[in-house]
Amino acid sequence: MKALLKITNKAEDAAQDCKTVEIVKKLIFFSRKTGDLEAFINAAYTDKIYRGQTSLHIAVERRRCDLVKLLVRNGAAVDVMAKGSFFRNKKHKKCSFYFGGFPLSLAACTNQLDIVTFLIEHGADPRAQDRAGNTVLHALVTIAYDTVEARSFVTEMYDFILMRSTDISPSENLEKITNLQGLTPLHLAAQTGKIGIFKHILGREIKQKKYKHLSRKFTEWEYGPVSCSLYDLSGVDTIEENSVLQTVVYSSRNRNRHEMLSVEPMNELLQKKWEDFGVYLFIGSFIFYLTYIITLTIVASNRQERNNSLDQEQCSHHIGFLIPISALSYLPKLFQAQIYLFLMAVYLSVKEASQMVYLRRSNLHSVLVDGFFHVLYFLQAILVIIFNSLCWAEVEGSRILLVIALALGWFNVLYYTRGFKLTGIYCVMIKKIILQDILRFLLVYAVFIVGFAAALASLIEECPTDSDCPYNGFSSAILELFKLTIGLGDLGIQKHSRFPIFFHMLLVLYVILTFVLLLNMLIALMGETVTKISSDSEKIWKLQRAETTLHFERSLPKWLRTRCKNGHSFTEITVGLTPEGKEDKRWCLRLNEVKWNEWDTLIGTVTESPEEE
Repeated sequence: MKALLKITNKAEDAAQDCKTVEIVKKLIFFSRKTGDLEAFINAAYTDKIYRGQTSLHIAVERRRCDLVKLLVRNGAAVDVMAKGSFFRNKKHKKCSFYFGGFPLSLAACTNQLDIVTFLIEHGADPRAQDRAGNTVLHALVTIAYDTVEARSFVTEMYDFILMRSTDISPSENLEKITNLQGLTPLHLAAQTGKIGIFKHILGREIKQKKYKHLSRKFTEWEYGPVSCSLYDLSGVDTIEENSVLQTVVYSSRNRNRHEMLSVEPMNELLQKKWEDFGVYLFIGSFIFYLTYIITLTIVASNRQERNNSLDQEQCSHHIGFLIPISALSYLPKLFQAQIYLFLMAVYLSVKEASQMVYLRRSNLHSVLVDGFFHVLYFLQAILVIIFNSLCWAEVEGSRILLVIALALGWFNVLYYTRGFKLTGIYCVMIKKIILQDILRFLLVYAVFIVGFAAALASLIEECPTDSDCPYNGFSSAILELFKLTIGLGDLGIQKHSRFPIFFHMLLVLYVILTFVLLLNMLIALMGETVTKISSDSEKIWKLQRAETTLHFERSLPKWLRTRCKNGHSFTEITVGLTPEGKEDKRWCLRLNEVKWNEWDTLIGTVTESPEEE
C-alpha cells in the first residue's frame, strides 16, 4: 500500500509527471481488480512524524491538481487528517508546517484555489476540526504572515471558503466556530497579532446580496472620499464575554496589539468608551488616590513632632498606626485621618488583588507587564497594613515600612499620566528605558562594583581607631566606589592599604570602566531607545489608556454598560435576512471616514459645446 505514497511523493519534475500519472492509474487498476481499492488509495503513514498523511495530502502538497482529481474520483477520502508531529502547531520549532491536517486546509494554506474548489465540490467539509479544534479558517489565520503577498492570498482564500461554506450549510456561519481554546478565527488573529487578516475580517464588506450577511462593515452613504460606515460590534465589544477588544488589550505576548487597537472600529470604540465614562471615572480615581497619598504624607511627616511633644510614647499606646492615645484629645482630625488611611489601604489591597487575579486569567506575563502598576499599588497598600500591625506589636524599625510605602505611593501617581497624551507618551518612554536599558546597565554595573569592592577591601589593612579610613570594609568600599561612579568620590591613595600604587591603579581602572564606559554607553542606549519607540509611543500610550478604560468598565454594573452602548454612536440596524429568513439585526458603530488614497482624484474635465447640441 505504500507504493502509491512513494510514487506520488516523487512527482517532482515535468518529465516525470506523465509517467507518474500512468503508474498511479495502473496501481489503481490493479487494486480495483483485487478488491482492496479503498484501503489501498487511503493508505497512510504510520510513523509518529508523518502519521495519517495519505497520497492525497502529498498530491496537494506537490500542487498536482490532476493527481488530486484522479485520487478523489477513485475513492480517496477528502476529510482524512494528518496527525503526525510534523503537522502540529509547534511554536518553537521551525521544521514543521501547520495547516490543520486536512487536504482542504493544506490546499487553502498553499494558495491552490482550483484544488480547494474541487475538494469542496466533492464533499470536503470546511467545518472539519483538527486536534486543536481549528477549522480551515483558523489554519489560514495561523499562516497569515504580515507580508503583502501572504496577506493578499490569505484574505481572498478566507472569503472564498467562508462564502462556499454558506452555500453548503446556510444556517451555520463557519466564522463563529470556536477551537478548543474557545477562539474564533477573529479571536485567534487578535491573540496572535496577525494584523493583516485581523483588519480584513473587521472591515469585510461583501456587496453580493446572497452573502451580505457575512459582512462586518456596511456603507450607509458615501460622497467622494467621505463615507459613513457601520461596523458590526458582535464579538468585538466588551459587553459580550471573551470579546475581541479584551483579547487584544490583554494579550501581553502580542507585539502588534498597540497597532491592532488603531484598526477601526477598535480605535473609535475605545475613544467612545473613554469619552462616555472613562475620563470621568479616571478623574475621580485620581482625586481619590491623591487625597489618600497626601493624607498619608501629612500624617507621617507630623509623627516626629508629635513624638517629641509627647515624650516619645511607645507604639503600644497608639490607637492608629501613628497617633498615641494621649494625643487624641489634641488631634481628633488626625485620628480620623488614620482610620481613613487604614480603610483605604484595605480597599486598595482588595481591589488590586482582584485585578491581578483577572489578569492572571491570561497568563503570568500579563500580570507583570499589564499589571505593573497594579502590583505596585497592592504592595504599597500591604506595606501600610503591615506597618500598622507591627506598630501595635512594638516591633522596632517599623517606620521603615512607612517610608517605603510613602515613596512607592508617590511613584504610583505616575499611573495617572496615561490620562493625558503629553505626559502619557513621556511616561511610556521612561518605563521602556527603566525596564530595558537601566536594568541591563545595573546588571553589568553590579558585577563591576562588587568585584572591585571585594578586591579593594582585601587590600585594606585594619585602620587605627583614631584615624578616618574611607575604606574600612566591603560595604564602605562599595559606597565609595559608587561615589566615584557619579563623580562625587576622589582618587586619593588609601593610606592604610597594602600596595598603594596597585590600589590606585585599580581605582583608575574602575573609573574608566564605569564612569567613562558604562555610563556613556547607558546614555547612548537610552537615546537609541527613545528614537526607536518615538514613532510607536502614541500607540503604546493608547494601549495603556485602553487597559485603564476596560479596568473601569468592569467596575460598572452591566445595566450601566448596556446604557453606554445605547449612546448616539451605537445603533442597531437590520442588514437583511438570515439564511433562516429572520431579520438580521446587528449592533453597529457609526463612523465617518475619509480615504483619499482609495478615491480616484484624477477627475476628467468634460467640455460641452453648445453648437454640437
